[in-house]
Amino acid sequence: MPGLNLRRRGMNFAIEMLRRGVILRRRPIPWEITWFPTFNCNLNCGYCCVPRENFSSPRPEKACQTIIDLKPASVSILGGEPYLIPKMPEYLRRIREALPKVYLFITTNGMVGKQRLLDSASYLDVLCVSIDGLGDYQRKPRGGDPEKILDNVWAYNDHRKTLDGKHEICINTVATTDNIQHLPEFFQYIADRDPSIYIMCQGMHPFNASNGLGRRPDLADEFVAKVAKQQADGMHVFLVGQLADSHTRLKSEKSHEVEELEATHRQLQDGALYTCHQEKFNAMILPHGALHTCRSYSTLNKLRTAISCDIREKHPVRALRRYLGCWRDMVLKPMDFECGHFTGCPEWLEDILQTKAGDCDPEEIARIRGRLSAESIRASAEFIRSQVNPKFDEAMIKDLPAQATATS
Repeated sequence: MPGLNLRRRGMNFAIEMLRRGVILRRRPIPWEITWFPTFNCNLNCGYCCVPRENFSSPRPEKACQTIIDLKPASVSILGGEPYLIPKMPEYLRRIREALPKVYLFITTNGMVGKQRLLDSASYLDVLCVSIDGLGDYQRKPRGGDPEKILDNVWAYNDHRKTLDGKHEICINTVATTDNIQHLPEFFQYIADRDPSIYIMCQGMHPFNASNGLGRRPDLADEFVAKVAKQQADGMHVFLVGQLADSHTRLKSEKSHEVEELEATHRQLQDGALYTCHQEKFNAMILPHGALHTCRSYSTLNKLRTAISCDIREKHPVRALRRYLGCWRDMVLKPMDFECGHFTGCPEWLEDILQTKAGDCDPEEIARIRGRLSAESIRASAEFIRSQVNPKFDEAMIKDLPAQATATS
């Protein structure tokens, strides 16, 4: 047993060196930081894709300081449930004071102490609350008390209006075959209470799970049509992911695997992400404070599992080959690789990199425009023009024109 523990410690040390090598080699210019303060949660959503394993204890002090040092334009705080970290409002305050222009966005399930939400309001740009409907439409898939969640939403909504008027509140829903016929009614309920609250809706991932919308394209199409009518009536409802993309809403009755969906997306959607440079501009911070690119996070988790198996089966040479292969692919090679996980990528960033937005900029560009330092803009534009788009114009990520600022 002592020998096995020693080998595991050696493996963890080697993987940490690999992570640092990736970061040093790729040197992110973080426009967007996604911080996972904890993977723990006080609900149990049946479709949650967040890892339940806790490889190490949360270190929010370290993570908060890393964010401040990196000076990103935007910080999205996810989980787990971020407000299980007792001092979360204090960390929000520190980030806001150190980075006054940062776009600060936090997602919560709302099943937390009301005061923690209210104490956060003056530091946030957006509070996003995840809830899938009224009554059992929330209780069955997620757990928790929808009445308490909505009580917190209304209290926060009243409080934000006493501030400077820039704070927003968002309701985030996940559509499945179980709740999709209820959601338009739920959206109307929110809009009737306060039409300034905006609503985001995404399809359950994977899209073709047993209660995913890929199994019922008729329901998906009917839902999209109802939402389009609500949008035409002025309701602030936005569909994201597969629901916003007709190519990935299945039109046939036969079963499709996730890989087939991704292949369809790459084949039919113009400008699909064959080569991903976005990890230069998006980074994530895990609960223990380590900085990752999206690829290093997914690859190193798989590597850890594979090497652990090699250690148990006493195949050190195989473990070493795996490790050196990752060094070759992630540290030594240029940042150029195929990524099929399009559903997890911010496609608005691809629009920015390719300067494909034209007269209609992606709404999310507000997260970074006017919030980047001169040095970040210079380094970003230099990388994009050399690696992605020679015609990239950095004006689109600089400050908004005076007229636009006055009317925003």
